[in-house]
Amino acid sequence: QDEARRANVEATAWLCRWAVKHHARLVFISTDYVFDGEQGAYKETDDVRPLSVYAKTKVEAEASVRALLPESQYLIFRVSATISPYGRDWMLEALREGKPIQATDEIVTPTYAPDAAESIR
Repeated sequence: QDEARRANVEATAWLCRWAVKHHARLVFISTDYVFDGEQGAYKETDDVRPLSVYAKTKVEAEASVRALLPESQYLIFRVSATISPYGRDWMLEALREGKPIQATDEIVTPTYAPDAAESIR
């Protein structure tokens, strides 16, 4: 819990202060985990309801961004289940190795990392 808070809240606040000092625009990558998943098809204006420590620290970090920077100086970009052709693919690796994959009833809309990067750029 402390590590998540340091990584997500304290580091973000430090970046915000740096952005203010250097007149830089901050792009903060957040998560759809700020929502509890009960409603589905969320809008950015919907109330957040984080369930995990990770999600709670992301909500705190988003609040820090909004409190420390003027609206014109930041973008909060919420992503979901980021996928990419780069790096490791745990599911593909498990299938290749003949390992079982545990399925859940979780429904997500994955974010394709190259598209997210292009949108931010």
